[in-house]
Amino acid sequence: MVRVNSSSATDGLSMSSWERREIGSLNTAYLMALYGIYFFILAFTYVAFVGELWKYQGFRVDLSIGKSVVSVFSLFLTIKILTPKTRAANFFFQLGIVFVLAPSLVIFSSADLSWMYFFATALGFVVVWLVFKVVRVRLIRLPHVSQKNIIRFCLMVSLVTMGAIVGISGFRYVNFDIDQVYMFRSDARSSLPVFVTYLIQITSKVAIPFMIIISVWNRWWLYFAASLLASILIFALTSAKFALFLPFLALGVDYVMRRERSDVWFAAAACVVALISLLSFFWSEDGAPFIGTMVSYRALIIPSWLNWNYIDYFSSVDSFYFWAESKISLGLVRNVHSLGMINLIGSEYWGSEDVTANTGWIGSGYGNGGFFGLVLYSVILGLLFSYLRECGKRHGDRLTTGLFLVPVFVAFTSSDLPPLFLTQGLFFSLLMITVMRPCLTARNSR
Repeated sequence: MVRVNSSSATDGLSMSSWERREIGSLNTAYLMALYGIYFFILAFTYVAFVGELWKYQGFRVDLSIGKSVVSVFSLFLTIKILTPKTRAANFFFQLGIVFVLAPSLVIFSSADLSWMYFFATALGFVVVWLVFKVVRVRLIRLPHVSQKNIIRFCLMVSLVTMGAIVGISGFRYVNFDIDQVYMFRSDARSSLPVFVTYLIQITSKVAIPFMIIISVWNRWWLYFAASLLASILIFALTSAKFALFLPFLALGVDYVMRRERSDVWFAAAACVVALISLLSFFWSEDGAPFIGTMVSYRALIIPSWLNWNYIDYFSSVDSFYFWAESKISLGLVRNVHSLGMINLIGSEYWGSEDVTANTGWIGSGYGNGGFFGLVLYSVILGLLFSYLRECGKRHGDRLTTGLFLVPVFVAFTSSDLPPLFLTQGLFFSLLMITVMRPCLTARNSR
């Protein structure tokens, strides 16, 4: 029997269009206020601490009042006009504000960066939104697989991955100390063949998130315990911090998505985390606290700073990469640069060609094809979000958001799009949610 949320249906019938507009306007006002606070917390953190502590890495403080006004106005205009109505798309939009748009506007105004950087960032967001609004991508019809079989497959992939790591490297690089990850990570990865590295990406970014979200959704606590254990063991064997934090991130997002105004809750959580990160600098006695370094510097500022590195460099040279490093070019495009793109930016802006300056869709799109590449990547992201909108109608927005939190975050902050689809698991994520049989509770969860 299909269960219908009668209270929601009644509320929807009794609520007038005027009341819905009033609620929507109030929600927008909350978001503007919260993201305004978030912007100023992050701007103060950058000017007072990040720009000074990491000045040796090229960061600078050159506050522009005019650009600050433009930044705040642009942020409010984005929230007012571009906010999607569906919950899953709205959450991914908020994710983009927290990790890309707001930090980009902070460094644009606080470091007096170029207008080219501002327009490139704005163009990326506008194109994604336009494609999402205009184009409807229908779900691909494939045979369905039960959620329990999906989770069993993910568990099998995790076991194969861990078995391959132990079989090749043994336990030489096992590490449970988060402070020692950089001492073990490079050696642990260099000892493994390419196919095992690929399995690690699939396990950490697809299999484990699917196990966590589906097991919590269905209250399969044994599978949930297995997913937590797999997450800890993958961290210990590879020193990948992301695998360790993933369960907490997934559970946090799942909790927020259960709230009535999930976007407001998410914006409030972003403000709290940014404030805690700021306070950690005041409490620190040695200058660079762990929380402030990991949150404000690494998670928020660096991805946007790398986008500026790419736009600043490739707007001053005559040649882009035109996907010469990607297999999609079929070897027909010659790399005219002496280094790979991520190593070139590392050499030019970070002082060493050994630095891998990975960035998200804005920087990598521009580096590959200028504004054409940026628009192309933005169109692809818009189509992806359109497809996820349809997935949300089938499986529920809460489940869809949890399953695609990691791929979308990676697309925003740290990966070129071709490897994101081919080697970092987005293709497999799309395949699994397409074949996954929906449950009735998911269909009624919006």
